[in-house]
Amino acid sequence: MHFSPYFVVRAAARVAFLLTLPALAALHQWVALLLVIAVGWCVKDWDESPLRGIPGPPVAAWTRFWHIIHVLRGDQNTVLVDLHEKHGPFVRIAPDEVCVRHPDGVKKILQAPLAKAYWYEGLTMPDYRYRSPMSLTDMKRKNELARCWSAGYTLSNSLQSEGAIDEVIKIWLEKLDHFAESGEAFDLDKYLHFVAFDMVGEFLFSKQFGFVKEGRDIGGIIGNNIPLSAFASILGFKPMRWLHFAVLGNPVVTTLKLLPAGHVFETAMEALDNRMDNPDSRYDALAHWMQAVDKNPNIVNKRDLQANVMSAVAGGNDTVSCALQAFVYYMNRHADAWFRAWEEMDAAMSTGRCRDPVVSFADAQQLPFLQACMKEALRIFSPVPMGLPRKVGEGGLSIGDHFFPKGTVLSIHPWVIHHSKQLWGDDAQVFNPDRWLQRDIASREKFFLPWGQGSASCPGQHLARIELYKVTATLVRDYIVHQADPTQEWRWKANSSTKDHTSLPGLFGSHNVSSQPPTLIMSQRMEKPINTQAGRQYWQASSADDDGMLGGVLSQQGFSSVSRVDLQGSRTFLARLGVGTKRGRKSLDCVLEGGAGIGRVTKGLLLNVATDVDVVEPIVKFTDQIKGHEGVRHIFNVGLEEWEPPAGVKYDLIWMQWCLSQLSDAQVVKCLNTCKRIVTSPSTLVIVKENLSTSDGDIFHEEDDSVTRTDAKWRRLFAEADMVVVSTELQRGFPEGGGQALLPVRIPARLPKTA
Repeated sequence: MHFSPYFVVRAAARVAFLLTLPALAALHQWVALLLVIAVGWCVKDWDESPLRGIPGPPVAAWTRFWHIIHVLRGDQNTVLVDLHEKHGPFVRIAPDEVCVRHPDGVKKILQAPLAKAYWYEGLTMPDYRYRSPMSLTDMKRKNELARCWSAGYTLSNSLQSEGAIDEVIKIWLEKLDHFAESGEAFDLDKYLHFVAFDMVGEFLFSKQFGFVKEGRDIGGIIGNNIPLSAFASILGFKPMRWLHFAVLGNPVVTTLKLLPAGHVFETAMEALDNRMDNPDSRYDALAHWMQAVDKNPNIVNKRDLQANVMSAVAGGNDTVSCALQAFVYYMNRHADAWFRAWEEMDAAMSTGRCRDPVVSFADAQQLPFLQACMKEALRIFSPVPMGLPRKVGEGGLSIGDHFFPKGTVLSIHPWVIHHSKQLWGDDAQVFNPDRWLQRDIASREKFFLPWGQGSASCPGQHLARIELYKVTATLVRDYIVHQADPTQEWRWKANSSTKDHTSLPGLFGSHNVSSQPPTLIMSQRMEKPINTQAGRQYWQASSADDDGMLGGVLSQQGFSSVSRVDLQGSRTFLARLGVGTKRGRKSLDCVLEGGAGIGRVTKGLLLNVATDVDVVEPIVKFTDQIKGHEGVRHIFNVGLEEWEPPAGVKYDLIWMQWCLSQLSDAQVVKCLNTCKRIVTSPSTLVIVKENLSTSDGDIFHEEDDSVTRTDAKWRRLFAEADMVVVSTELQRGFPEGGGQALLPVRIPARLPKTA
C-alpha cells in the first residue's frame, strides 16, 4: 500500500496531538491556578492600597496603561485637567501615582527635597550611559552635577552670548523678510523651530546647527521629533522601561550612529571636540563646563559633559520653539493684544529704545505688556505637559486632608495647575495677558510652572527668557502676522513636550496627515519704525503757512497750484457723497479735522460744509493761525495717537489728511477705533486722504520720520479697525514739472462694518 508524504505527515500530527492532550489539560490547570493567584494578589494590593480612596479612572488603580495610551495620543494634559475638574485636587493616575492640584502641592512637592521618581530615567540621551542632572534620580549625584554645570547657565553668562544670539536672529529675520516682501503664505512654526535650535547651539558651543541658514529641517530632526517625543515620554514608566534599554537607550544604537537625532548629536559632539582642541574660543556655556571638568575630575568627566550638552540642546529647543508658537497663535486669536503690543513698542521707540536691528533683552524687559503676553502664552499653553513626579520619602507627606505614605509618587502637572480655576480664577482657560498686570499677581506667581520650581527648576530658564523676549519683541516691532485662513485651528500633541503637528517630513514620514499649524502670512509693519517725537520736531521747524504744511512743494517751480487742486478734488469727492452746501445751508453741524496744521483744509473745505469744526493738532504755533476763526469751535493741541475726545462729543464727519503718515500702524488702528466711538451714527463718514506708495512696500521718509503706505496696507489697517471702505478715488490734476511728480493720493471714505 502506498501513502503520500502529505498523508503520513498529517497522520503523525494527529497522533502527536492525541498524545499531548493529557499534558495540555494539566498545563491548563496550572495556568488557571497561576491566573487565580495573580488576580488575587492584585485584588489584595488594591484592597490594601493607601491610595484606594483617591478618585480617578477605575482602571488607574490596576495599571498605568490607560495613562500611557493618553500620553501617546498626545491629549494627557487636557484629560488630566478634565479629571481634576471632576474629582478635585487629587486624582489617581496609576497604582502608585497621584496627580496633585492642591494649592499646597507646589510647595510641598516641587520645592521640598523629595526624590525624583523613576520616570526621569527614560530621559537619558543618547543612551543610558549618558546621565545628566535631568535624568538622574540619585539626588546626591544629581546635585553634584548640577553644581558643576550651574556657572554656564547664569544670567550674566547668558547675556554674554546675547551678541551671538543676535546674529542667529538676524539670519532668521532675512528669511522672514523674504516672505513679508512676497506676501507668500508659509509655515512660521518651522522657522520658529529653526531659530530655537540655532540659538541654543550658538549659546552652548558657538556653533549653529544650520537650520535657519538652510531654511530646512536638516536630517529630518524636527520632523522625527514628534514620534520620538511620544516614544520617549513613556520610557520612564515601569511597564515600559525595558523598551528604553532595548531601543533608544541602547549603546549599540549610539555606536552604529543609528540615532534619529543624529545630525544634532554629531554637530554637538563635533563642536565639543573642536572646543577641547581650541579652548581659547568665545567664553560660552561649554567653556564654563569644560572648566568644571578640569577643576572636578573626580566628580565629572567627558561623558557627563556630553550628556549635559545633549540634555541642554533637547530641552532648550523644545521649550523655546513651543513657547514662541503659542505666543504667535494666541496673539493672532486676540487682535487687541497685537495692537496693544504694537502701541507699547511704538511708544518705546519714540523714546529711542528698541531700535537695534534685534531688540535687546534690556529693552524688551521694559515692555510690560509684551512680557505679560509671553507669560500668558506660557501659562495657557505650557511647553511641559508631563507630571514632574516626585517620590514621598520617610515619614510620608500630608497635603490638605490627605496623607501619602512613603513610596507614593506625587506629580504636579503644569497644565493642571495653570488651568485651575481655583488657582487662577474663573477665566483660567482664557488667554488674558492683563492678569499679569494686576496688583495681586505676585500671590499667583508661585503657581506659574513653565520652568518648574525648586529642585525641578529648569537650569536654562535665563537663556530661554532672553531668547523669547528678544524674538517676540523683534517680531512685534517689524511684522504684521495673520493667518491665511482664520478658521483653521491649531493642532498639537502633548507628549514629553507640547508640540504642533508639523508638516516637516522625517524618518517616519510627514506628520500632517489631517492637520498642521495655521499657515501664516507676514508683512513688514514699515521699512523703518516711526519716531513720533522726531517727526514732531520736524514740523516744529516748518513755517506756519501753506508752503510749510505741504513740505515746501508750493515754492517749487510748477507746483504752486497744488493746494488749490487738492481742495477742489476734496470738494468734488464730498459732493459725490452728498456732503456740501445746498440752497445756502450747510449739510453738517460739526466735523472734526485730525492733523489740521494751520487749518488749510478747515478754512478751505470743511467750514464750507459744516457749521463748526473741531481740530486736533499737536503744534501750537500752527493752531495759533486759526485761533478765534469763526466756526473753529475747539482746538486740541495733542497728537492723534494721544487724543481722547471729551465725554459726549459726536461728529457728523471726520477728516484726516496727510497726518496719519506720522503714526505707526498700531497708532493708526487706535486712531480709527477712536473715530468709531465719536461719530453721530453708523453711517457717518470717516475720510482719510493720504499719499500712496508706488513701490511694492511702504516708503519711509528720513527727513520727517513718516511712512507712505501701500494701498494694500491701508486696506489692511481699515480691516483691523473693523471698518469698511464705501467710496474711494485717486486725486487728479496734480502738476508735474522739472522731472518731478507727486505721489498718488487716494481719498477713501469708510464706515464701521455695522453700517
